[in-house]
Amino acid sequence: MKSFLKIFLIICGIGFAIFVDIILMIATAIGSFDKNYSVTELKENFEEKRTEIYEGKDYVNKIIPPNKCRS
Repeated sequence: MKSFLKIFLIICGIGFAIFVDIILMIATAIGSFDKNYSVTELKENFEEKRTEIYEGKDYVNKIIPPNKCRS
């Protein structure tokens, strides 16, 4: 009986660890631990990197075939 209880507790512990890992992976995937940026921080970052952003956008628009959707 004691061996059955030990095996049961070990299986429950492993199951709980797997459950916690899955919850953490889902939370990470949906961005629960990401930093929240303010609107002013986003505007400042855009102003600092304006030329790089537009150069990247122009490059992507040049390499997309004409019959594909451009957004």
